[in-house]
Amino acid sequence: MNDSQTAVFLADGFSANRPPKFEGAHFGYWKNRMELFIKTVNPVLWVLIVNGPQEVKANIDKWTDDDVRKVQLNSQAINLMYCALGKEEFNRISTCKSAKEIWDKLCITHEGTNLVKTTKISMLKQEFEMFKMEPGESIRDMADRFQNIINKLEGLGKTYDNEDIIR
Repeated sequence: MNDSQTAVFLADGFSANRPPKFEGAHFGYWKNRMELFIKTVNPVLWVLIVNGPQEVKANIDKWTDDDVRKVQLNSQAINLMYCALGKEEFNRISTCKSAKEIWDKLCITHEGTNLVKTTKISMLKQEFEMFKMEPGESIRDMADRFQNIINKLEGLGKTYDNEDIIR
């Protein structure tokens, strides 16, 4: 991605009313923003995406108000995901039947399996532990590079407390 594409990517999707757009790059960044966006719209939707939809077993003509609510919540979560995805990403998940299935497929596609994640975490941990200022690097560039390592680790589920980061 060149600088002008990055600028368009970063400018797109900063809205309280529309989900952040994902076109296939910077998944960890999008994933964090999307989680917050969904929780802002309706925290129950996030629970549904993480845990999966509650099943409705009755035929449609026998649905209760609670059954209708369950179907609506899953549809709302799916719609949020659809609205956040570009055409290529949408094509990857278009056959998914639940928001959880969509989220899981995106995570595996862009982060890899648990084994791949573990490998990425190991490599980033080593980078974190061996971190040092590069020759000719400014303090700001060094701090940005360090924060990128921390953000990537957090995106993969590995967190450090402030004491470890400072050390």
